[in-house]
Amino acid sequence: MVIFRFYLHTGNYIDVVFLFVYRYLLDGAKYAVANGGMPTNLKGLGNVPGVGPYTAAAVASIAFGEKTAAVDGNVIRVCTRLAAVRGAGDATKNNSDAAKAVRFAADWLVSPDRPGDFNQAMMELGATVCTPKAPKCGTCPLRRQCAGFKLESSEGEEGGTFKVTDLPEREKKAGKREERVAVVVLERQTLNPTLNPESSYLLVRRPEGGLLGGLWEFPSAVTELEATSSDFYAPVDAVVDAAFNPRVGELKSRTELGEVTHTFSHVRHTYVVRHEVVVVTETEANGPERGGGGEGGSREWRWVTATELDTLGLSSGVRKIQTLIGKKEKTVKVKKVESAIGKMFAAKKAKTGE
Repeated sequence: MVIFRFYLHTGNYIDVVFLFVYRYLLDGAKYAVANGGMPTNLKGLGNVPGVGPYTAAAVASIAFGEKTAAVDGNVIRVCTRLAAVRGAGDATKNNSDAAKAVRFAADWLVSPDRPGDFNQAMMELGATVCTPKAPKCGTCPLRRQCAGFKLESSEGEEGGTFKVTDLPEREKKAGKREERVAVVVLERQTLNPTLNPESSYLLVRRPEGGLLGGLWEFPSAVTELEATSSDFYAPVDAVVDAAFNPRVGELKSRTELGEVTHTFSHVRHTYVVRHEVVVVTETEANGPERGGGGEGGSREWRWVTATELDTLGLSSGVRKIQTLIGKKEKTVKVKKVESAIGKMFAAKKAKTGE
């Protein structure tokens, strides 16, 4: 719950209350009316829509003096360190042994006379002293009783590596899935650059749903083949053929641009990129600029100029591939061309050994 105070032009203040989950406000009010008012104990508060275990315990202890522990992230950190809860799983997971140990310790510690004050003190201790990365163990009022502090001190003398900051232990995240993606950047040039001076590139739209659904990209396909395989680009060639068939133009060049990686939340893609340049006639260049995406299941495709490519809302992974193209073009532009007189001096130097 957050309370905002607004100053009105009349010179008066008005307090406006917002709930993080707004829809529970009406549900909770209806529940209170239907049950004769808001509950005043832990069990009853837990039945109110939108009130979770922590909120119910905090309200029950602070407002109504019920002996119950309010366990938030700060209290979890204090209790796991105080009791040295190790090897019992992630304490933030409700059904883990670590979570049960924290609940037992917090309930055992809570004051029967001033449970609300005690819960607030535990939260404050975790927020200001028993902090995640730099706990102030030297000034902590619980350091003499803290098993984690003692464990760090004793193992430190023996050259151990345990630190209080190792607690609470977290569930190890599964490693990211690795996928290799073949990419073909198909560039179209015309026989008469004076009429159509700017190249265009083929983009296809990803299927709706799934990773980056509906976004435009260079034709690509996930493959388990090695980049050295002669069939490595076959899956992505099939994507191009399905989207833009028949292909038109004469192949001018085919260059391997290298690899670039991009990491998503659960998968890391390694893009292996090939750049193909085709030269088309004016008639071919004036053909359809977009199409596909029909009932046949073909991918929607479109040709875009280099200028348009810079303005589209492409994913950061596609932008990295675009950067590879820019590097290749820059290398070609700055390639040093040796003059005839330079070659003559080079030949003389090689002959005389100077």
